[in-house]
Amino acid sequence: MQASAEKEEKPKPKISPPKIALSLVLFTIFMDMAAIGIIIPLYPKLMEEISHTNLSSSSIYSGWMQFSYSFVQFLCLPLLGVFSDRYGRRPLILLAILGLSLDFFMTAWAPNLFWLFLSRILAGMMGASVSIASAYIADISSPKNLAQNFGLMGAMTGMGFVVGPAIGGLLGAWGLRFPFYFAGGVSLLNFSLCLFFLPESLPKEKRKEGTKKQLNPFLPLVVFLKKPEMLFFGTIHFLTSMGDQVFFSVWTFFSMARFGWDEKAVGIALSYFGFLVFLFQGFLVKPISKKFSVSKIIIWGLSIEIFCFICTGFVTQGWLTYLINALVEVGAIFHVVFLTFISSKIPSNEQGELQGNMNAIFSLTSILGPILMTSVFYLSTQSPEKFYQPGAPFFCSALFYLAALVLVRRYFQKNGRLWASTSSSSIADG
Repeated sequence: MQASAEKEEKPKPKISPPKIALSLVLFTIFMDMAAIGIIIPLYPKLMEEISHTNLSSSSIYSGWMQFSYSFVQFLCLPLLGVFSDRYGRRPLILLAILGLSLDFFMTAWAPNLFWLFLSRILAGMMGASVSIASAYIADISSPKNLAQNFGLMGAMTGMGFVVGPAIGGLLGAWGLRFPFYFAGGVSLLNFSLCLFFLPESLPKEKRKEGTKKQLNPFLPLVVFLKKPEMLFFGTIHFLTSMGDQVFFSVWTFFSMARFGWDEKAVGIALSYFGFLVFLFQGFLVKPISKKFSVSKIIIWGLSIEIFCFICTGFVTQGWLTYLINALVEVGAIFHVVFLTFISSKIPSNEQGELQGNMNAIFSLTSILGPILMTSVFYLSTQSPEKFYQPGAPFFCSALFYLAALVLVRRYFQKNGRLWASTSSSSIADG
């Protein structure tokens, strides 16, 4: 009877704090990406309206605006990464979300280009939510579920871009400015939820003091140069990030110029692409990384992306982009495996620094990429009677990925014994 009573009084198992924290930070990523996705379909028309130019010329202003955001972010990200390792992830996540909200409200109100640039600079100063969220997830993940949690992070990013652009396309009917106010409100809601419910992920005993050298935004490049493996991965990250800038910089301009799409059509297409990210990174990372080695995933991923960039550059029918981008997301799985492999080699109290360094390299490409891609788009569309090829920026992206593929193949050939047998099954165990 006593044993039976003890059995009945046994408390039910509770959800572990890491699971609660993971759910909250994933929801934070979703909310941020949804808010950003809301405004993407509207940005080209807003730039036309404020700059009083056509679509081709307004792309140049857009490129410089992205440059200003990314340049400031490049300078500030190492500082925020060091601060997150010293003071914890939670304060930095809250600061980043608040900065994003202020950016949306300023953009909605901006009467001219000056205020648009100012809002972008403010967002760049505090735009570290994704990098700090990556470190947060690394803090609360075990080696077994690290890849799966990073995959879920990618899935939430995709889901945010499923919901966001669709809402933006619909809200655009109420005026170009209204969706920006809505996005600002969504970000404020996200800030409130994190303020009251998001716990800290980095215990005080695992925090570390930063150094002045770590505040140098060019330090990541120096670090990668000193370590051959990190040099390889850093170079691949730089080249592929440069190639990916075509989506962030000119895809909406390209689709409007090539297919004559309006904001609603762009929003629907972006929602579909976001759904693909959610589907593939949420459900294909594990089986693919179990079946293939790290080297094969990277090589095939790069090859698929090159093929897709070339196809997109030549495509003349909008519906074909739906098929091409499904293949794009299959190739993009290599990004998750790539990030997980590097993260698994770094101590827990250096994850913030690592993510800051990786994001600093991405920020460097975000400085150079928009200027390059929008310039190519402008030059290939400004004189339709002489030359008109809106897809030209995608050919540039194919070249960056081709350079990355050449380096990958040479590296794996040189380190064949080490890498040919390197299975990603341990990455997939999560």
